[in-house]
Amino acid sequence: MMIDDDVIRLDEVLRLLFRRLHWVLGAAVLFSLLFGAASFLVSPVYRATVVLIPAESGGRLDGALMPALGALSGLAGFSLDRANSHTEESLAVMQSRSFSEKFIQDAGLLPKLFPERWDSQQSRWKAGTSEPPTLASGAIRFDRHVRTLVPDKKTGLFRLTIDWRDPTEAATIANDFVASFNRTMRDRAIKSADESVAYLETELTRTTQLETRANLARLLEAQLNRRMLATVTEEFAFRVVDRALPPDPDDIARPRRGYYLAAGGLIGLVFGVSLVLSRPAK
Repeated sequence: MMIDDDVIRLDEVLRLLFRRLHWVLGAAVLFSLLFGAASFLVSPVYRATVVLIPAESGGRLDGALMPALGALSGLAGFSLDRANSHTEESLAVMQSRSFSEKFIQDAGLLPKLFPERWDSQQSRWKAGTSEPPTLASGAIRFDRHVRTLVPDKKTGLFRLTIDWRDPTEAATIANDFVASFNRTMRDRAIKSADESVAYLETELTRTTQLETRANLARLLEAQLNRRMLATVTEEFAFRVVDRALPPDPDDIARPRRGYYLAAGGLIGLVFGVSLVLSRPAK
């Protein structure tokens, strides 16, 4: 008997929905229009993309020096897997908070990351702001909402995207970010090479064994070459395959107006069904 009641009750619900189908469809259309209109009120965000590939010379030691590295693997600062870890190190530095803070500070992006708290006419933080945003908070917002790094395992390429409110600025920030990162990695490599050269030169003066001196001399030559490459190579860590260009004005990354319309229609359907079921049948 309970099963029959349930069937009858479901059948009544379906008939009621069918009789008032115009309510449901009307609510879906209304909410779609409202959400669509709201999407035009949201400030558009544009996406600029730089395509990168790991540079071949970034910190890589020549394969002919591997025997010397093996013989001297106990020396501080040298590792057999250094070449294999260079890309991982570069990616870690690129996505680190310290580099994000440095780039934000050098590019003066902090006011643009918090436009709601910045008085552009007075060129200062608004009076109601108790404490100005810090570089740490700017780096968090930059990492979460602005910069994205997407690897392509099939091709070995990396896509660095910058989401920004101005399309021209988006491309400028993307290209400047890569250039700043390559400079940072060059400076790190030069500093590391200088430290290694100083260490190897000291070891050469202390060592009298001919085989060890020969290995040290080859390592010293490699570090001198590495320093020279870092000094003259602009695209030290990553080479730019395709520079970022300003996206077209109608090429908007966010908001996705189609998603707004779909979400509005779905919510409208739910609201319309709820409205029909909440009204007593006549």
